[in-house]
Amino acid sequence: MSPSGCQVLRVVAVVLCLARSAAAEESPSQGEAFTVSHDENADTVTILVPARNGRVDWKDVAAGLSEAADLNGEAVSGLIPKGSFDLESSKAWFTLFGINAAVRGKATLRITRIEAGPNGEESQLALKIVVEKEAFRDAKAGLRGGLNSTDSDQWGLKFDGEELKQPHRKRIVVLVHGYNSRPEKLAGLKSALQATEDPHRVVWGFRYPNDGPVRDSAQLLASELTRLRKAHPDARVAIVAHSMGGLVARTAIEDAERDPGNVEQLIMVAPPNLGSQLAFLPGGFDLLEHLAKKRDTDVSKLTASLADGLNEARGDLRPGSEFLTELNARPRNPRVAYSIILGNDAALSPESVAELTQLLEWAQKKSKTLQIIGPRFDPIVNDPSEFTRGEGDGVVAVERGRLAGVKDTIVLPFRHHAITGTLEGEGEQKLLRAIIERLDRSE
Repeated sequence: MSPSGCQVLRVVAVVLCLARSAAAEESPSQGEAFTVSHDENADTVTILVPARNGRVDWKDVAAGLSEAADLNGEAVSGLIPKGSFDLESSKAWFTLFGINAAVRGKATLRITRIEAGPNGEESQLALKIVVEKEAFRDAKAGLRGGLNSTDSDQWGLKFDGEELKQPHRKRIVVLVHGYNSRPEKLAGLKSALQATEDPHRVVWGFRYPNDGPVRDSAQLLASELTRLRKAHPDARVAIVAHSMGGLVARTAIEDAERDPGNVEQLIMVAPPNLGSQLAFLPGGFDLLEHLAKKRDTDVSKLTASLADGLNEARGDLRPGSEFLTELNARPRNPRVAYSIILGNDAALSPESVAELTQLLEWAQKKSKTLQIIGPRFDPIVNDPSEFTRGEGDGVVAVERGRLAGVKDTIVLPFRHHAITGTLEGEGEQKLLRAIIERLDRSE
């Protein structure tokens, strides 16, 4: 098999994993795990969970709620009971009665029946859950507890005041990580910037909930930079931001009410200024996180998910989202020098992308699951720039990384997560030189 063919099969495997994160693959004995439909007029979401041999598995309920609310699956699965219950049992009615009473009208659960299909499929029992979208929003806020929770001391900018007391230490570089990442992932970049032996430069990292609402993270960044300005009014700040970190930084400095006033430069690496098609996929960004790393914490999955955020950022990152529309309608901050560095070394050649599209069409014909959630793949099938070599870096398309009003925009041969590695490859070295060159311009 050709290298391009191997690449395509790997991507197809990823796509099927994405499908399974939202619904179990079809089998004659099990059927579909769930379906989700949105009623924009009523502002509700309906999750339909078919019974398997008369029983509904709570993990299917958790998966449906996760998909409907754009929540991390780990967060919801930790709150849902284990096992299953029999829809035909008299106990099922009492179970649902108790749940409906507890949620007080914000959601309703009832037993229904899926009628026989046109191709001879038998009718089957199902659990129908109708949830007000407002309830999802309230639940997220309550679960996460905001940035004022007992865990909030882990977030922010940890700066060394003693270091800034030295008269030559007036140039601060703040590194802002991206979605589902953390400052430690930028350790290679931090070391490289410190190794330049610039006596005027200190490099610090900013930590924020890695998939919470962008506005909340931006408010935290603005507050921390304001705290820095009050403690050290002469310090000048340059921000180097990766991926979604660029949106966090822009939201902080392009809003007059948030702008701390001490940022003079913003260098964005692979920013999804116009969004990323990956945000449309069920579990898309979370899949990348789990493929890239294993959790290095001994706390429960539920606690880790709540601490990191509940995947609200996924909605913010969708092209055309309310958040991006509002952000991109603002002018650039006139006191800040902007730079954008974009990558175009995505894994798939244009020929491989064409093969992938054909394979997806074939897979949809074979799987009812893919047929049901197929519309979620349509944006990528119709415009696969993120994955196409020469057009994207594997996560962000070049054209969706550009930003009106930023003249200093360059495209280099690197992949999206290149900045989180050792920076030893040819593409990574070009990226590093571009960052250092721009920082040196403002010295």
